[in-house]
Amino acid sequence: MGLSSTSASPGVPARNQRIIFFESDQVAPATRPTAPLKMEVKPLRAEDRLAEVLERALALEKTGRLLDAVESFSWVERHGKSNGAPEAKQARDALDRINADPAARARLEEEVVKREIGILMGWARTHEGIGKLKEARGYYERIVIEHPNRPEAAEAARAIEEIDSRGP
Repeated sequence: MGLSSTSASPGVPARNQRIIFFESDQVAPATRPTAPLKMEVKPLRAEDRLAEVLERALALEKTGRLLDAVESFSWVERHGKSNGAPEAKQARDALDRINADPAARARLEEEVVKREIGILMGWARTHEGIGKLKEARGYYERIVIEHPNRPEAAEAARAIEEIDSRGP
């Protein structure tokens, strides 16, 4: 049973030796359930998740992740509006509250820019990593052109110089 071995170390097969993992009497016979399983699986509908997503959106807002919070509030409003769910009104109130606060709007716009730059930088690095330098350079250029005053633009410019120094 278990490993079959004649090598000096127990459990370690000798060179060119066949390994037997299980003896034939160790195999369990096929079994079948005593009663058929009856499970009704209902797909989860958006309306069933409104309270959960609203709660998550409020938590995201408290932690300062406004972009994620706004996306979640918008989802709740969009899916709850059709059936008049109270969560939809709460989500709309939260969106209005964020839009009315100039500091929150500025933070939200900053998060949008950071996300966009992060996506472009990720695409650029991915293309650079697989040798598609022309495509990578294009993504780096977009960062430099669309966001020239940001530190990421300087990083992208250095990456462009490095790509150019490699030659064609």
